[in-house]
Amino acid sequence: MRFPSIALISALLLSVGLLTPAQAFTYTADESPTTADQRNPKSSTDLAYIDLTLTTTDSYGGEITVDEAFSLYFRSDATDGWDPYDASQLLPRGDTWAIMAFKGEKNGEEVLKSQESRPYADSIQVVDVEFVQKNMPAATYTITVDRWYSVPSNWSLRLKSQALDTTFVIDEKSDVIEFEMEASTSSKSNAGPKATTDTTMVSMAGEVGPKSSTLPVELSSFTARLNGEKTSLNWTTASETNNSGFAIQHRQAESHGDKSQWTQLGFVEGEGTTDQPQQYRFTTSSLPSGTHHFRLKQIDHDGTVHLSEARTVVRRVKGTMELTTAPNPFTTQLTISVTARKRQTAQVRLMDMLGRVVKETGPIQLQANTEAQTQIDGRRLASGSYILQVEGETFTTTERVMHVR
Repeated sequence: MRFPSIALISALLLSVGLLTPAQAFTYTADESPTTADQRNPKSSTDLAYIDLTLTTTDSYGGEITVDEAFSLYFRSDATDGWDPYDASQLLPRGDTWAIMAFKGEKNGEEVLKSQESRPYADSIQVVDVEFVQKNMPAATYTITVDRWYSVPSNWSLRLKSQALDTTFVIDEKSDVIEFEMEASTSSKSNAGPKATTDTTMVSMAGEVGPKSSTLPVELSSFTARLNGEKTSLNWTTASETNNSGFAIQHRQAESHGDKSQWTQLGFVEGEGTTDQPQQYRFTTSSLPSGTHHFRLKQIDHDGTVHLSEARTVVRRVKGTMELTTAPNPFTTQLTISVTARKRQTAQVRLMDMLGRVVKETGPIQLQANTEAQTQIDGRRLASGSYILQVEGETFTTTERVMHVR
């Protein structure tokens, strides 16, 4: 489910006369926000603009919801309270959704806002952020920056969650926040401003403004190199301040284009506070063939998180292809993972012991050295042994699998 941006909402409200031109926002080709007084060359209004998107995905990387209506707007003539540059957040229709919103007041009542305006000032400003959910399954929540317009280079956005025991930091447009949350449950005690009793809310304390003059950890190098079927990760820090350590995160590329989730492979303790260079190393267990991404999640003692840039390695297929099945024996579903040395299509067949095809799926599009997956539904199969056949353009392979009820 995709929710409209503030620009689209403004255009709709203008068309029906519910918003005046002075309150409406449009975007120019360079993605900068424009208002009536900005288009006036005599205007001297200082402004900055941060536009964020919240995306939720399931355990397979499939998109569940997208919310694009979340903006921080700084102007020299804005106020801390409700003003013409604030915008209310309407709860989506539907049975399943998740949104981000600011918590504020309007006419003495608590409201949720899709756009929060604040004075343009070189000082820390506190904002209250709510994640509002309805009937959400367990999911990965990803916050990305769509626009980072005229934000001073020494500013950052920090979101602290007591529930997650973590502080997330955004310093620039390329930064990404990612975390996991369990399935939402309805509770009257969780209902907040303009929410209903079948929604849940998770709060974060937000701060935006000048960041610390020094980073807690200065990462001077980070490399990833194949070592047989394993990968060796090496990194060096020039200095550290209150460094709890590094979580090593991994994600494998998939041929169908969906992004798999980042998973944690391990944790390496940091040196706390030191001005001396430190060297670290981590070796993974054996990895399947394909493209693998790695990054470091540096964690301070207070829970603040900083993510490194990702490093990528490609483990090529030995022979013409590799096949794995799981679980085996299987009951309800069998997952087949195929990796081929060359790009091609493949057909998957499940046959009984007499060679009769009982299930078939495909064609599967295989990219070179990139794992592709498909599933076979086993709920209507009789218990017993079966032959799984995968036939590509350059290979044919079989494997015996067992179905149990």
